[in-house]
Amino acid sequence: MANKNLLKKIAPVILSATVAMTGMPSAVFAAEFSDEEVVLDGSAEDEEADVEIADAEADVAEDEADTDIAIADADENADDAETAEEELSDAEEVFGTEGETEAFAEEGNAVESGFVYGTANIPYADFFYGEMNDVQQNAEIQLDAADPVAAAGYREDGMYDAVTSCTNVKSKRYETSYYTENTENGSVTLEGIKNVNIAVPTSLYNEAQKAIKEGKNCSNQLLSIIGSLQKVSETAPESGEYKVLNGDGTLTAMKTKTKELKFNSSISTSSAWGDYEVIVEFGDENPDQPTTANMMGAIFETSDGEKYAMEHSQNLWLKTGKIAFAVKDGFVEPHGNTIDAKRSQGLEGKTIKKITYLVKDGADIVIPTNLLCKYKLADGQGITGPEEKVVYTNNTFTPTKVQLTYNVPEGSSYKLTSVEYGGQVLSEGSYNDYTYDDSTKVLSVYGGAFAKTGVGTYTLTFTDSSAAPYEDITVPIVLSADDTKVTFAIQNNKLVKVDPNGSTTYEVKDYIKNITAIKVDGQALGGRKANISEIAKSVFNESTGAVNFDAKVNNTAVFAKGDGGSYEIELTSSGFNTVTGTVAQDSGEYKYVYAGLTWEQYWEAEGVYEATNTSSSDKKDRRNESDLGGFDAVTRATANHGLHRGSFQTMATVYDANGKTYALAGWKDKTTMILTDGSTVSCSKGKINGIDVTEYKVTGLKYIPVKVKTADYDAFKKAFKVVENGEKLFGGYAENNLSAYEETAEVNANTNGLKTATKDGDTFTFSARANGTTSGLKGEALKTADGITTKMKPGSGSYGEFLRVDLTGNYGGLGGAMQAVKWTYYGDDDTYSNALQSYGTKFAADNWMHKFHGIQLALTDSVRCKLPADTDGTGYWEVTVYGLGYSDYTFRFQATDENIAKPAGDADSTPLKNIIAEAKALKEADYTPDSWDTLVNELEECEDMLANIANQTQYGIEEQIGHLREAIDSLVKAEFKLNQTSATLYSGAAVTLSATTNLTGDITWKSSDAKVATVDAKGNVKAVNAGTATITATLGKVSATFTVTVKNPSITAKADSSVIYTKSKTTTKINVVKDGVTGNATFRSSNKKVATVSANGIVKAKKAGKVNITVQVGNHKQVVKITVKKPTMKLVKSSAKLKKGKKVTIKVKAAPVSKVTFKSSNKKVATVSSKGVVKAKKKGTATITVKCNGITKKFKVTVK
Repeated sequence: MANKNLLKKIAPVILSATVAMTGMPSAVFAAEFSDEEVVLDGSAEDEEADVEIADAEADVAEDEADTDIAIADADENADDAETAEEELSDAEEVFGTEGETEAFAEEGNAVESGFVYGTANIPYADFFYGEMNDVQQNAEIQLDAADPVAAAGYREDGMYDAVTSCTNVKSKRYETSYYTENTENGSVTLEGIKNVNIAVPTSLYNEAQKAIKEGKNCSNQLLSIIGSLQKVSETAPESGEYKVLNGDGTLTAMKTKTKELKFNSSISTSSAWGDYEVIVEFGDENPDQPTTANMMGAIFETSDGEKYAMEHSQNLWLKTGKIAFAVKDGFVEPHGNTIDAKRSQGLEGKTIKKITYLVKDGADIVIPTNLLCKYKLADGQGITGPEEKVVYTNNTFTPTKVQLTYNVPEGSSYKLTSVEYGGQVLSEGSYNDYTYDDSTKVLSVYGGAFAKTGVGTYTLTFTDSSAAPYEDITVPIVLSADDTKVTFAIQNNKLVKVDPNGSTTYEVKDYIKNITAIKVDGQALGGRKANISEIAKSVFNESTGAVNFDAKVNNTAVFAKGDGGSYEIELTSSGFNTVTGTVAQDSGEYKYVYAGLTWEQYWEAEGVYEATNTSSSDKKDRRNESDLGGFDAVTRATANHGLHRGSFQTMATVYDANGKTYALAGWKDKTTMILTDGSTVSCSKGKINGIDVTEYKVTGLKYIPVKVKTADYDAFKKAFKVVENGEKLFGGYAENNLSAYEETAEVNANTNGLKTATKDGDTFTFSARANGTTSGLKGEALKTADGITTKMKPGSGSYGEFLRVDLTGNYGGLGGAMQAVKWTYYGDDDTYSNALQSYGTKFAADNWMHKFHGIQLALTDSVRCKLPADTDGTGYWEVTVYGLGYSDYTFRFQATDENIAKPAGDADSTPLKNIIAEAKALKEADYTPDSWDTLVNELEECEDMLANIANQTQYGIEEQIGHLREAIDSLVKAEFKLNQTSATLYSGAAVTLSATTNLTGDITWKSSDAKVATVDAKGNVKAVNAGTATITATLGKVSATFTVTVKNPSITAKADSSVIYTKSKTTTKINVVKDGVTGNATFRSSNKKVATVSANGIVKAKKAGKVNITVQVGNHKQVVKITVKKPTMKLVKSSAKLKKGKKVTIKVKAAPVSKVTFKSSNKKVATVSSKGVVKAKKKGTATITVKCNGITKKFKVTVK
């Protein structure tokens, strides 16, 4: 344009319009403008980005005024009017008419001052959609517009959805992402990018806020993002970085700077972390390298212009120079995370030309690359070595031959490019290390003094040289030693060579060098990145093979059990035999065993009250039982009180009415007792082998870990029942929360609870138990009791106790392992600093565990437990439970007067009588034996209390009533149901019945009529003869029935018609119904001259007569009679006289009924229809010819 003044005056209009059209804040444009004059010519529209204006805000106000004046001047100045009009016309081509220009100016002002900024957490899908697509700015609110991000598939599983990771600690270290945490398993879900800078046009922001307040629905993410904006301000982010929010809920690409840097990069198809792994070599401490604090993502751009975004954790590592991705579903990396392949599967076969790291509040890093994503092989494709063992010959002239097998894609061209062994790349050539024949696919490995080859694993790499190459293939092959000549073993705490020929080809150091895995007690040493070879050298002496019991891995002792500890070793060594064996830390000075100790022997050194007092007491407790003495044997008058529980950890002896004794060790099942000598006896309902049980005694604990000098061990074995390391420990009976156990002894110097046995003349004394870190059980770590609830009980004194605490919750494990319990009384000392007295206890007399109600711990008013003077038991107590294989379990509590047992005699017997009557009214046959036995036991307890009601307390009565009530409520209805209740069978057929039941035992079967149906011991029912029988199945006291109806098999044959004719209806079909018969029917005619019959039962007439058709299926026959007749036809009348115009119908009788035809000899006299209706036409005579079934008749018509 010529008039620069006018152009200068409309420059603000240009700026305002530009801002309005682009949606960009005017501050961004202002920063790019200068004081240079604006020149607008024909190419102005194309060069719009190059226009520069300085101090935009000041110029807008000034130039708006100038524009008004300029337009006014133009209107008044006739000389300049035409020029001004032309200049405005040029501007109108870009911005429209004058009115439109003003509108743009107003809109421009609004946008320029109308952007708000904030931050929001943006899901990956929304964040990357703007980065990977040309999203244009659009400030028009579109609540009903469909979500473009969802439409593009970005929200689909495996695309740009949230990342769920089990590596929760690492996932939290990406500072640019926000996450949620699963409280159940600790896994972390990365949702997207946090605190993303967002710019929103004020008009859009205000409209969206209004929509939110009005509760309007939105089909896209607009209102969600607006509603989540934080730190809303009119000030742009200091970094100048932001995304613009559009009216359809999309976000533009980040407005930011970029920095192109050149670094070496590479790609691998053999990675544990993905189908592909990209490495960018940033170098050490490169300030340009993105970090976990600022890396928002990365985008690959391929040579075809496609883009692929990478997400945190799944693709982007904490080491930001490494990026892994998958292109096939189901890839699981070492941490157990599945790598989504959907978003990156298009990369296969493409070349990555550029990687862009998206950097928060900084320039994005752009790295040019040339990385080919070679095609992945399909499952099952590849190159494999031989399945059979290949023995290494170590010969210079006779190489070891290895046959490889190819299963590679058609068109590929794989070549062997390298062979590695022992960390070295081998040299190709017959005078070097190996040769390879491409035609035969045979690798030849040469040995000898100068070769770098040997026994072990070789890694072969094959590369595809085709135009569209597939991934490299690495093939591990193992060349093995000849184990007929040399093997290795663990002997006397050493790894040794077993070489019958005395060869020196291989030594222990060769085996150690090739070790690939070491397991100690089933646990592998080292982690995924561990150098197993170095670990092996620390565990074994390379020269002697001796085990180094001081070895450590990651500063943790490999052999931590101490003296007496034994360990199962398993070694895997490439090319050599797998070695398993036992090594033991044994100084030889001591033997470590389990021993059975009496109560006195156990407690004598534990610092408890009257520890060596073994006196008994004639005084009875409130259950009329004698357990109020010192540390003597525990006696029980009832046969069912503890026979199962006493077998867990105690030495118990059972007595029958004949005086015979049984040393109880455990239970094979509920009614089979295992004795200490390994034999078994039947024990049920208070009887052993049918003889009444009178009592049992608990003399002490059967499995106490003991250390005894080797020199004294023979004498010790004679004095005590011992279990040596490697032998079995077992006991208990599984009931509800309690479980039987069977373990292997492994006592060592660090076993928890270890006592030292010291020989004193002809006897042994025992030290106090020592705290340790091992369980004493092979393959078991020392357990810790957790999830246990301590429950103080009101004092009842039901069994003579004056104080009781129950342990409930997750008590089962500790209950089955419980050996002894120590109580320490501190009186009023709430600091637990000054103990007044400690007390030992005995199982069954003081301590107990219930299958439902927890561990029941008590102190009994007895010789072994007397309170200090001037105390009453209230105050502070500490209780420690000692258990086999458990850490000591200690808890503290304060006892109040409510917890101390009160004198007996206040009990009301009525509730007890009522529940006893209720229990007795129940029928044993209605319930399962196990649940019924529990009821019986609790009922007997109630009856014992009722018989001794004067010695009971009300609380004790209520507690026992609660036990019986629970037993009643826990009764399980006996279920016994057959798989079917009735059926119809044909004689000779069979059916197998089975029962669904919650009962145990053998089912008996019986038939009500064996002539109709029989049944065997397995429920197989066989039909015999026609009739009805009932099959009864019985199990214990319940039964179920099955009704069987037996039919004799037969066939029924019937013809569609028993009469056919030689003409017209010449055939009929015989239908056969089979009842309990299988097979195809056959048909036979008795006279084929009369009628024949086809294989399908179609009978065809030949001549008049009668014939029998015999139908047979298997052994079953039936005769069908068929009559063949000649067809007939006659007229009811043979003539008629009619007047002109009248009608008559010719009536025909035919057998079989068939088509009848009619024809008039003179249609001028009379006509006849196809239905035989004759119509008189004019005077005269006509003859109607009637034909049917091949017979012709005449009907004469006379018209008057």
